[in-house]
Amino acid sequence: TIPDAYYWVPNSLKNDAGLVLNVAQAHSKFAKDIQEGTSETPSFADAVKLHQLLDAVERAAQTGERQYL
Repeated sequence: TIPDAYYWVPNSLKNDAGLVLNVAQAHSKFAKDIQEGTSETPSFADAVKLHQLLDAVERAAQTGERQYL
């Protein structure tokens, strides 16, 4: 089982192991970031870096060459 410390949503959602739980967890963390001025949720800049990494992985697979980020 997952320890309670890893849940940021009401108890009523803890048994939903699907998309509802994932979205609720993300929204809860996002709201906390806004309220407390923290940065625990991924930002747009994080998404850009992730896509750059994925593009490099694809290039490496296609060319067989090492890619630098």
